[in-house]
Amino acid sequence: MAKKDPLKQLRDENPANNELMGRMMALQAEPDYVAAVVAASLLDHSLQQALLARFTPLSDSKQNALFLDASNGPLTSLAAKNRVAHAIGMYGPSTSNDLDSIRAIRNTFSHAKVAVTFATPAIADKCRKFELLPRHYLPDTISETSPKQLF
Repeated sequence: MAKKDPLKQLRDENPANNELMGRMMALQAEPDYVAAVVAASLLDHSLQQALLARFTPLSDSKQNALFLDASNGPLTSLAAKNRVAHAIGMYGPSTSNDLDSIRAIRNTFSHAKVAVTFATPAIADKCRKFELLPRHYLPDTISETSPKQLF
């Protein structure tokens, strides 16, 4: 069996929950584009782990066939993972909509040819329209919360 590429090993390593939360909190100090791309990547990973917890136990090769791009897996993208998770009842439409917005914001940061930040009106507006977080966790302070913090 071929030895796994060390960079792929690092990419695929599963962080502990406290490490994951620490990384998310540390992103507030990072440039906006770093925060957007890394936070969405961590969210994508967490969603993949949640899906795997709901699936029948799968071998590594079957997981790779589902989730890895090299295998043209059907669940390689955040959008696909979100659609399946919503379809199997892991969460409702508000969460699905918020995840789709996060994906769109991440893609904007990743592919924009001009400088964008969380203060860019279209991005700030999208963040302020998140349904789940503001309603459940920040109902009294939503107007004081920055788009980056909402993200």
